[in-house]
Amino acid sequence: MRDYHKILVYVPPHVPHEGVVSHAARLTRRCGGVITLVDCIETTPLRSACFGRTLSHSYATAASERKAKLDRVAVELREQGITATAKLLSGRPAFELTQEVVRDGHDLVVMTNNSSTNPEMGKSYGATIVRLLRICPCEILVIKGDEDRRFQRCVAAV
Repeated sequence: MRDYHKILVYVPPHVPHEGVVSHAARLTRRCGGVITLVDCIETTPLRSACFGRTLSHSYATAASERKAKLDRVAVELREQGITATAKLLSGRPAFELTQEVVRDGHDLVVMTNNSSTNPEMGKSYGATIVRLLRICPCEILVIKGDEDRRFQRCVAAV
């Protein structure tokens, strides 16, 4: 198995993250690396018509809540003896994750497949995963669901 020294873990909102984080923690313990937890919040310049205030207030509230979630997970990892940091990115997830990989030199991106698309339709991954597989310069580990288990099969695009 390859050693991963800088692991980027994508923790989007409203998606169970325990399995992804624990799998990344296992890899980090084995390889002696560091984890960076990230979430990405999309920006929008629209105004909220119902409350008469700009969405910047809603954006600031959402950003602080999501950053607090990342910080809590990072603290839990640090309590386990793992070096972990948390970052909140702003923009389109696939683009911002790729920029973070390039900027900080990450070896691996770990994320969950939260795609709710119908398997009969031929889609098994969401748009962010597909974009990352196309443009991200490092390896990507996509974990199905929120389960923390050892894998029996692995699919790789070569």
